[in-house]
Amino acid sequence: MRYHTSYSLALPTVSLLLLSTAAALGQNTSAPQAGGAASARPPQSRQYAPSTMLGNAKHLLKSGRAADAVSLLQKYTAEHPSDPDGPFWLGLAFDETGEPKQAIWAYSRCLDLATKSGMDSPELRVNIGNTLLKLDRPVDAIFNYKRAIAIDSKLPHAHFNLGRALLDQGDTEAALAEFNRFYELGGSDTALFFYKALAFRTLGKRDDAKVQLELFLNSLADTPKNQPAKKRSQAILRELSQTVNTIEAPAH
Repeated sequence: MRYHTSYSLALPTVSLLLLSTAAALGQNTSAPQAGGAASARPPQSRQYAPSTMLGNAKHLLKSGRAADAVSLLQKYTAEHPSDPDGPFWLGLAFDETGEPKQAIWAYSRCLDLATKSGMDSPELRVNIGNTLLKLDRPVDAIFNYKRAIAIDSKLPHAHFNLGRALLDQGDTEAALAEFNRFYELGGSDTALFFYKALAFRTLGKRDDAKVQLELFLNSLADTPKNQPAKKRSQAILRELSQTVNTIEAPAH
């Protein structure tokens, strides 16, 4: 992951470093979480050569042993407090272990270290935005997604997740524009169908919403993890069908 010169280092009104204790977890587990996965591309530190400890931590993460990686990365960040690579990977490890409050703290530390050198990173901003969505802070998430796009306008998932946050805030037309931009950039995510369906439903475009939900259900892998999203989609589809039948039914 490359750092970029930052022209605006302003952060959301509530310091990200305070979110680890001030924010309450508000993730909706019944909605598909695709598109929220953290980027696995690390910052490239100019001052520190790759270390065995950091390499081992990355290997643990790739092997699905995120909890073990957390302990190792905490040791690494203590020994290399000025290296942004440490808190970046630590944030990713906390994300993998389902600890968004701790992930925000780590990502924010990475961002602080980067911005002190006048640098910024679109992937890091997306990671921060994703975690803020899990913490039910869409306004702060929007800020970071827009910052990511300002640095790299062709980063597909920055647009997709910005669309999710805008949809949460009721800015439906803008959300659809971001979903379409994600697709134009070659983005591929099954959850796109689901979120577009929600947007069309909000706009009263029932037929378009039904098409998107059917595409989503047909594309969704039949796994236990996907059952909540499948049930929610089927419920919305039934709701849309019942609405249409009610409108079309002749008066008695």
